[in-house]
Amino acid sequence: MISVTANIWGQYDVLLADLDGVVYEGTKAIEDAPEAIRALQNQGLPIGYVTNNSSRKPETIAAQLAGFGVLCEPQDIIGSGKTGVD
Repeated sequence: MISVTANIWGQYDVLLADLDGVVYEGTKAIEDAPEAIRALQNQGLPIGYVTNNSSRKPETIAAQLAGFGVLCEPQDIIGSGKTGVD
């Protein structure tokens, strides 16, 4: 795994992580993705999660991420349905 502790994050306010195929595929986490996200969270980097799948609620996605050991709030999930309304 590439070191996620590299100091490139100091120049950014937030990381936007795509979910489908990057953090997880279906019901399975992508190898090393949860570990990398936790390492960045531990460094204090805010993370937003983006998806073009509008079929699931942010609460459902946040629960799935929690199952992988990635803690986030539903408001951290940015879906295509939400961007179309806002």
